[in-house]
Amino acid sequence: MALLYCTPNELRLTWLTQLSTDVDPSLALVCEAASRYVDRWTNRARGFYTTTGDEALTLDGPRSESRSYDPGIDIAALTTLELAEDTESATSGTYTTISTGDWFLRPVSGSFGRPLGWPASHVVLAEDYTGTYSNSSQQFMNFMPGENTVRLTGRFGWNTTTAATTNFPQEIRVVAAEIATRLFRTREAGFNDQVNVTDLGAVNLPRTLSPWAREVLDTYRR
Repeated sequence: MALLYCTPNELRLTWLTQLSTDVDPSLALVCEAASRYVDRWTNRARGFYTTTGDEALTLDGPRSESRSYDPGIDIAALTTLELAEDTESATSGTYTTISTGDWFLRPVSGSFGRPLGWPASHVVLAEDYTGTYSNSSQQFMNFMPGENTVRLTGRFGWNTTTAATTNFPQEIRVVAAEIATRLFRTREAGFNDQVNVTDLGAVNLPRTLSPWAREVLDTYRR
């Protein structure tokens, strides 16, 4: 099941203190909706969590030959990179495992790359291979275009399996709770976004995101 970035208990303790546990089923729904809203806004296909074990993904290659490959999904950790020379090879199940010294995750983790704790966004092949391969190594100096030409084994998404950890971006927990609270309260305020503001008349304000929450989510947008 997808990870919740806020929980009914957290909402009742901090945001909706007047509520009892009787409403927890309804709060669970808005917590789920808020968490998946965060995933969509930030364009993170696997969200801010990962699996406990490795999984294998077979993916289409880039549009043209390239040393750098963006799989369109965050990489928490990569164990194995396998490449097919072309779509025809992939169809026959012929993949070559690339030695770990011949590929790198990027941006590099640290002060001048991605922030500590953040996942990598793409894989880069080395300019000069150290490994030897049964096929011509020249075929594997680039990621090849075509269907299913790349196979990745590892953990994907954000490098944590729970929101209650320092690896999880704590701002996201607060944003998710704020969104969930706003969603729950729409039943009291109706579904009209029109709010009256003194001296300005009637203006339209979105109920889902505050300016602060929008700024946080934009910071984490992939």
